[in-house]
Amino acid sequence: IALVKLDCALDQRTQILQIAEHYMARVVDYGSDSLMLQVHGSSEKLDAFIDLLRPFEITDLVRSGKILMARGKRVT
Repeated sequence: IALVKLDCALDQRTQILQIAEHYMARVVDYGSDSLMLQVHGSSEKLDAFIDLLRPFEITDLVRSGKILMARGKRVT
């Protein structure tokens, strides 16, 4: 999972939202000059998503690593 905060003018939002839609990202916060997106998936998907947003002004980026646990009594 990743959260990406962008500083963006109104004229850039359409472009950013098209990228977000393609990657099934969710808008979690709208501001007058900022936008925060949440996306989840494989590391490769997150890398590609973030790379497409780099031309815009990314002000904050938080990413989690893989989270897993073995089922039953097996030790992870």
